[in-house]
Amino acid sequence: MGVLDDRQRCLQTQLLAWGNQHRRELPWRETRDPFLVLVAEVMLTQTQASRVAIIYPSFVQRFPTIAVLAEAPIQELLALWSGLGYNRRAIRLRECASNLLSQHHGLVPDDYQALCSLPGVGPYIANAILAQAFNHHVGALDTNARRVLSRAFFGATEQTRELQRRADDLVPAGQAWAWAQAIFDLGAMICRPKPACAVCPLEAGCLFQGRGEDPYTMPRRQSTFEGSHRQLRGRVIAAFAQGVTTRRELALRTGLSDSVFDQVYNELAEEGFFEPDRA
Repeated sequence: MGVLDDRQRCLQTQLLAWGNQHRRELPWRETRDPFLVLVAEVMLTQTQASRVAIIYPSFVQRFPTIAVLAEAPIQELLALWSGLGYNRRAIRLRECASNLLSQHHGLVPDDYQALCSLPGVGPYIANAILAQAFNHHVGALDTNARRVLSRAFFGATEQTRELQRRADDLVPAGQAWAWAQAIFDLGAMICRPKPACAVCPLEAGCLFQGRGEDPYTMPRRQSTFEGSHRQLRGRVIAAFAQGVTTRRELALRTGLSDSVFDQVYNELAEEGFFEPDRA
């Protein structure tokens, strides 16, 4: 474990205190259940917290346990997922629940490698579960956390492994959950792409302070949704989630040309959205 310098230790104390006072009220923060934390983190991937906050409560009310989600009718699953986008995440989450039943005795493991072996779970989600459900001494590096750490604590760090090691060192002993919320909230509310440095609790000790070259490198923006292949997939999935049950009806409802529909439909069938031989 690395040793923090005085500046970093001061920033750590200030951020934790600020987080405890200004923590956002979000429905998934009311639980430490590893499964419900997993559901929230999958939903939050590439989706704003405000949108997830609307859908998460009804979703976990309908699918409150691993066993229930593993048996979820795909059509109903997608209907409840509607509004979050990136529908493949819902399918992978269902696969993840099945895997937990068959390989992990119906429990979410508290081991990094075991978590990363689950469908749809990568390094960030694994660490987010370890920190928030099990209070392990690890940093959860989402986009917001990376931005805060790069600007305030460390400066530019190109290697993810090195940033992860430093992020782990920053976690206050026994306070992994509270620390994760504080750093998420600062990145979402103040240390945004265009930061509000004047009201930031870390301004005095921040390496960046809104001046000079920003040490945080923005990830490449995704291509435009309008007119994209993702939009075509979304049209087929939306019709399916609304109760259309046959391939022929889906083609009519979406209004896509035969060649485009066949391409999209076969692709979705291969990904597990529905049976490829559906009439």
